[in-house]
Amino acid sequence: MRNERPSSVQASDKWMRMVVNGYWITLAVTVLGQIAVYAVSERTNNAFDASEYMKHYVWLPDVILVVLLGGLEAALRKLPERKDAAIFIAGMLLAMTLAFFMSAKLPGALVILLLPMLAGMFMLKPSYIHIALGVNGVYLLLLFAFAPGRQSLPFFCEMAIVAFVLLAAAFSGVGVLKRGSDLFAVLEKSHKSVQELLVKNAMMDRMNKIDALTELYNHKTYHEYAEKLAEQQQRSEFPLQVAMMDVDNFKLVNDTYGHWVGDIVLRRVAEIIREHMEADDFAARYGGEEFIVLLTLKPVEQSIMVVEAIRRTVAEVRFEEMGGRSVTISIGLHDFAQGESKADFFRIADAALYEAKKTGKNKTVIR
Repeated sequence: MRNERPSSVQASDKWMRMVVNGYWITLAVTVLGQIAVYAVSERTNNAFDASEYMKHYVWLPDVILVVLLGGLEAALRKLPERKDAAIFIAGMLLAMTLAFFMSAKLPGALVILLLPMLAGMFMLKPSYIHIALGVNGVYLLLLFAFAPGRQSLPFFCEMAIVAFVLLAAAFSGVGVLKRGSDLFAVLEKSHKSVQELLVKNAMMDRMNKIDALTELYNHKTYHEYAEKLAEQQQRSEFPLQVAMMDVDNFKLVNDTYGHWVGDIVLRRVAEIIREHMEADDFAARYGGEEFIVLLTLKPVEQSIMVVEAIRRTVAEVRFEEMGGRSVTISIGLHDFAQGESKADFFRIADAALYEAKKTGKNKTVIR
């Protein structure tokens, strides 16, 4: 029970409460039946002994049942970890009490012995059904052997029929629980397979969209996003800028220190870009040492401050793998104008980047 999820525990508690409520309803129906028998017998049977009836068939069994169910409610509060056993034992005692007091006068009353077996089914406990079947069998034999007024052929026949009903109910109950358990196992396996498939699909989707080295979006994802963003900007105008960034002299880094150092440089530059991005911005590795950033919902002056902060931060980083040297980046920034296409948008930013590279590098050119 401790390992169950909260929702499972709550569902289990709900069903157990229903079983206990069923016990109280059984007591209420018993009292109504006692009242009905009393009213009818007093009017139609001159030999009816009201005081004897009330003493042996009303007060005594009802007091026992009230004490029993009251004790069950107390046990459920004091010993919540034993509530399933408490409910089952209370059901056994409730059924035995009613069977003892009612079976001598009321034909068919022994069927009440089904009650603990039904409780076992509600609590999904096949072992409780087996225990109830065994205890009920012994109890029937004891009733026939020792209880007053039961040593007769009609009672024996009734007992045999009830024993058969109990046996059939036990096999049916255990079978239903076993079938339910098998179905649950199949559903759980199916659910697990669906979850695994969802995880695989999510991983594949991530692999298709994310650049493995830098963990920024890739070239393909940029084009998909930029297309939608440009269309949206045409419908409802909002601030939008694109920044093309390129690591200066990156080929020299690879040739001098090796491609593995170049990968370290690209990862660090990507981290710096990501650190300066806001929730509505978009950053991707466009290819090689080139990065592209879409800045949205901010004036161009603020976007300039963002890309300049990225450029300065990159220049301040010292790479141990390069003997403490740093790298720089050049940036071309363009503010999206109404009527421009995605191709125009990219082309102008790329031209600004080209100008930054040709006029000294480590700078931002705005067009």
